[in-house]
Amino acid sequence: MTEAQRHHAILALLQQKRHMTVSGLIETFSISPATARRDINKLNETGQLRKVRNGAEAVSREKSPWSPLNSQQSANHDEKIRIARAAAALIQPGESAVINCGSTAFLLGKEVCGQDVQVITNYFPLANYLIEEGHDGVVIIGGQYNRSQSITLAPIYEIT
Repeated sequence: MTEAQRHHAILALLQQKRHMTVSGLIETFSISPATARRDINKLNETGQLRKVRNGAEAVSREKSPWSPLNSQQSANHDEKIRIARAAAALIQPGESAVINCGSTAFLLGKEVCGQDVQVITNYFPLANYLIEEGHDGVVIIGGQYNRSQSITLAPIYEIT
C-alpha cells in the first residue's frame, strides 16, 4: 500500500470511527510506530485530521460546502426561484433546454424535472439530480471535467 493509499484509508476509517490510536493504526495497517506517527503528522499539517495525544481524530467541518442541493442557503434564494420558474414557463413540452451551471440554473432544472423537456447540460450535479429523479430526457455534454465548477468543458488544444 502506498503512502497516499494509506492516508486515504486512514481518513476513511476516521470518518467511521471518529478517533484512532497510534496502536490501532499500527495494527490495522501493519505499519511501524514511526510510520503511523509520520502519517498522523502529515495529515494533521494538511488539516485532514486533528492530531491528539497518542492518536488522531476526524476533523468536523464547521460549514458544509455549497452544493446545489442546499442552494436555499445561498444569497437571493427567493429571487432565484422566481427566475427559475419564469424561465421554466418559457419552455414548451417537447422542447429542449440547454442548462449550464450555477444555483439558479440548478433550480431551473428542478422546475422542469418530470416534464416533457429534454435537458442538455454539462453540469454534473444537475444531470445527476435529474437522473436520480427519473427524468427521461437528459443529455450530458462531454468534454474535459472542470472540478472547480463541476462541469465539462471543451478540451483545450494547443494551436501550433
